[in-house]
Amino acid sequence: MNSFPKTLPSVSDAPEAELPDTRDLPFPAARGLIGVLTDPALRDSFPGRSLRVFSDLRGGLYLGFFLDETLSAVTEAPEHEGPDSFFFLESPFACPPVITRHVPDVFLEFPAPPEDGTFPPAASAGDRSAKLHFRRGLPRDFAARILSALDSFPQDIPPVLPRESDLSAEALHLFPDYQSFRDTVLRAQENMRQGKFHKVVLSRRAEIILKTAPNPPDLLRDLIFRRLAQEPCGTYFYACLAGPEDSLFVSFSPETLLQSRGREFRTEALAGSCPPGQGSVLLRDAKNIQENSIVAEEIKERLAELALSLCIGPLTLKSLDYIEHLKTPISGLLKEGAAPLEVSRKLHPTPAVLGFPREPALSFLRVAGLLPESLYAGLGGCIRTGVSGDGDRLTLAVLLRSARVHSRSVTLYGGAGILPASRPESEWRETGSKMKAACEALCLPRDLISIITDLPAGTESGQLQTN
Repeated sequence: MNSFPKTLPSVSDAPEAELPDTRDLPFPAARGLIGVLTDPALRDSFPGRSLRVFSDLRGGLYLGFFLDETLSAVTEAPEHEGPDSFFFLESPFACPPVITRHVPDVFLEFPAPPEDGTFPPAASAGDRSAKLHFRRGLPRDFAARILSALDSFPQDIPPVLPRESDLSAEALHLFPDYQSFRDTVLRAQENMRQGKFHKVVLSRRAEIILKTAPNPPDLLRDLIFRRLAQEPCGTYFYACLAGPEDSLFVSFSPETLLQSRGREFRTEALAGSCPPGQGSVLLRDAKNIQENSIVAEEIKERLAELALSLCIGPLTLKSLDYIEHLKTPISGLLKEGAAPLEVSRKLHPTPAVLGFPREPALSFLRVAGLLPESLYAGLGGCIRTGVSGDGDRLTLAVLLRSARVHSRSVTLYGGAGILPASRPESEWRETGSKMKAACEALCLPRDLISIITDLPAGTESGQLQTN
């Protein structure tokens, strides 16, 4: 239990000079501010608030606190905003996506390392600094109270992530169960034989009912601390804490939808996977190579009208602790006037998270009741306008390897691409293994993944069953 005061101090008489729009913070003070922004005192003082966190592949981390959210669908950066303005971008799964712009009232920035890659190791994280920004026009009293709380709250906040034993499971529900999942795979393959589509991505979820309810703000705070203490690890981190009951969504995604700097951009086809240590075999596997090729070709076709130049890199591996993926890097230069956010809407969802062609794959998932829910398989990221005269900088990740924490339940999500050569039992195991990242990050019991991944006793691949 923390020792923070129940309400934030009121300092409405603070001099205007004490309320700068931007303030540099040493690392310990920034940790203290993370505690301020995630503490129940802020929830009690300002009901209806939400938090969003985005950490990119290079190690930059951005935390936003929102009082009264004004959401608007956007396709380009607003022209009336000044240079170096920062916005969070977010979209639940949809085709095409509706990307919303979230303007933080309080914005804490841990910058990414310089372009030359120099970065203090985790042991020297204290050498890092952060920047605190207040939205222009933010009520003066609120900004003053945040600064006063920053000065009075402890900076050395110990981690409070629960021990595994504290999050023991009372029940586990799998949606769909293996029998239904297998039948859906076989039904999809029958549709492929009939020429209705070439690939579809099936996802499933595991709902874990815990004996005791975790504290989502504490979970989020410690996930942020852990992210700041580690080297860049090849994945994005996106989190959203919102709602009167503090529902928490987290994603530990390896997939970039689009990263742009001015007119320069890069994306990737990330599809095809295997257990860790088997990458050399994966690079020769026909089924996985075909799966990656479908994604790469669709991205190439969708960019044809928008890109002035396009470079398709060689097939390579992206290796994580728990899985290896096939990756085809794609980069280029956008045509004059092609807005990166509009490019993002055109690209997503790629065949890596939906299937191909789009409409018949989408229709199949809708009928099967397997469309992704929450923010899973949606988009999360940020845009910074007019950086140093280089144009806008945009980063959007596909929100995979996700979990949702709500009350006493934690829901894990995982998906896999289905092709004519797919085997239901292999795809079941793959969807389960992709839940491992979120399961371990949230300190859930380790034996859950084996239960989620294993086939039920007495089951085996077979012919399509109809009811």
